[in-house]
Amino acid sequence: MKNFAGIKYYYWLILISVPVISVILTPSVSTDPTNVPKMLILVPTASALLLMFATNIKLLMQFTNKVYLVLLSLFILQSLIAVIFSGAPITQQIYGVFGRNTGLLTLCSFAIISIASSYVVTYRFLKGLLITIMVSAALNEAYCLLQAFGLDPIKWDNPYSSVIGFLGNPNFLSSFLGMAGIVAFTYLFSKNSNRFSKLLSTLFIFVAIYLIIKSQSQQGGLVLAAGTSLVVLLYVIGTPKLAIRRIIWPLSSLLVILGTITFFGTLNIGPLSMLYKLSVRQRGYYWDAAISMMKSHPLTGVGLDSFGDWYLVVRSASAATLAPRVVSNNSHNVILEYGAVGGILLMVLYVGAVCLTFASALKYLKRERAFDWVFTAVFVTWIGYTAQSIISINQIGLAIWGWVLMGSIIGIEYKTRKKQPEENSKKNIGTLKLLGISGITFGLFLVVPVFNNDANYRNAISTQNVEILTSSVLKYPEDLTRTFQAAQILAKNNLMDSSEKLIDHVLEINPRFYNAWDLKSILVRNRSGDISNVKEKMQLLNPRVPINL
Repeated sequence: MKNFAGIKYYYWLILISVPVISVILTPSVSTDPTNVPKMLILVPTASALLLMFATNIKLLMQFTNKVYLVLLSLFILQSLIAVIFSGAPITQQIYGVFGRNTGLLTLCSFAIISIASSYVVTYRFLKGLLITIMVSAALNEAYCLLQAFGLDPIKWDNPYSSVIGFLGNPNFLSSFLGMAGIVAFTYLFSKNSNRFSKLLSTLFIFVAIYLIIKSQSQQGGLVLAAGTSLVVLLYVIGTPKLAIRRIIWPLSSLLVILGTITFFGTLNIGPLSMLYKLSVRQRGYYWDAAISMMKSHPLTGVGLDSFGDWYLVVRSASAATLAPRVVSNNSHNVILEYGAVGGILLMVLYVGAVCLTFASALKYLKRERAFDWVFTAVFVTWIGYTAQSIISINQIGLAIWGWVLMGSIIGIEYKTRKKQPEENSKKNIGTLKLLGISGITFGLFLVVPVFNNDANYRNAISTQNVEILTSSVLKYPEDLTRTFQAAQILAKNNLMDSSEKLIDHVLEINPRFYNAWDLKSILVRNRSGDISNVKEKMQLLNPRVPINL
């Protein structure tokens, strides 16, 4: 299939934007230096691609897997239904909570960019995608080495490992390095690579392993180990001289046994129980809470990015007893998170897309037969992302790779089924460019206020001016977490009346904000007021722990 009209504009927009989304940071500008700037690039990119589709609707329908297009269209629709009917604060659902920003705009952007990837994907695009992964990972490695040796120019307020890279958290960094390590390892099997490039890939892998160890996060190591094992298996199957039953079945059995032992080890069962961490137990509590939310809100979920508003209400007795003060605003399982915040249908649609991706990959491998390092790297890296997503969150800088890889796998399988018609028309290129620029402008219109408000809040804190601080957090789109933080600052400075006004405002918009009620109780006691109503509200939101005020 020859390039259809304007494909290069989609192609380069994706391959340039995605790595920028993954690595961009604004530590000296915004309060949240990680997620807000990533959304600042993500949403305009998706908006541009969406408007650009308007000039190629027929080609979009022709060159995109119809099942995938329907799944993601319904995914977007169900996300919108959750926003409208779940009852959670609208602004919170659209933009997401502070520190996550995985609301409606982000979820829709993921889906749109994934569809665009399936639309434009070619073998050349897959190679370009692997290059962008390696470039992003190399930048992370370079920065992490500075962090590992105490040379980080940025003074992070970081409670985790000192090695966090551009993803703001050692777990996300570890997973991404594990995924990139899979790409580098698969490249070693390329027949067209030279010794120098293979040497660089080997060096990259060893540096990645070192940094994964320094991050103190097991996720990347498990992703890399499982991924490289799968690559070896696919190489054996795809190489005729090696693909004999004596090798395939023992190797497959060994991988299954090792994988099973490792899995149970993370659950504190078996010989590898040293892999178990208390965080695994806590994730189990989050998963149990997510399932409870799905049961109580099967149609709409509790609202996009609103897991934290319901966790204390639905957590188990064990969670309340063993970890009463540990809370989270995410279930730490991408699949369960979709079900909890967007309803069972949203989860089913995502799982459907995952299953379609896996089925498409198997069809492609069966049809092509011979080992292909490019497709293998794309497929196994996606497997690595999907595996870590079962114990992690939808972090923008990491999740964007999963969505693009998913669309690319489905798209390349669909396009190689049979000979595709040619389309070389130059028509509507001017319109395509105009719509792309308009889309970027519209996307910036949606998210620049979020970035500005976050930056203004950071500046307002340093001014120590009550009016400036208050006005900075009340501007639209308001983030209630920042408003709550401002109320805390005012209370610590004995500005109780001003603090209570902000807290009352927060609770009016979101009466499920438990920490706001906790601060409200302090403020009411300070003025010798009646706290019985506050205590009652807190007990309803945290029913398994007695509230003693």
